[in-house]
Amino acid sequence: PEEYSGEYSNVAPSPQPYSQTHPAKSKTVAVVLAVFLGFWSWLYTFKNNSLKFWITLGLFGLIFIITSAYSCSLITDSINYGNYGTDYFGNSFFGFIVFTNIINFGIWVWSVVDNAIKPESFYRDYPNG
Repeated sequence: PEEYSGEYSNVAPSPQPYSQTHPAKSKTVAVVLAVFLGFWSWLYTFKNNSLKFWITLGLFGLIFIITSAYSCSLITDSINYGNYGTDYFGNSFFGFIVFTNIINFGIWVWSVVDNAIKPESFYRDYPNG
């Protein structure tokens, strides 16, 4: 039999290899996110910054739990002993709040600086940057 060599042939096209492409990220977007959202900006480049994100989220959770427990003990002390704004040992709650806000500010600065000092190639070649 004669082979048909016209427009249609019996040869199936070879399948193209699957390649997952990631859209390029923008350094400007990352820095703006960091300025307004702090450590949450690391979700933008989560594949490369997941460890930083989970460490800071855990630290924020720990600070929240400690602050809540400390606040509850102050409320209880103020009801029982009339020590308004101080704990059982006479420590001011204001000092504790200042300390936790210094930690929070440090984490915010870390996220802004971390996103700002990365080279543009980190964002352009994400997640391989």
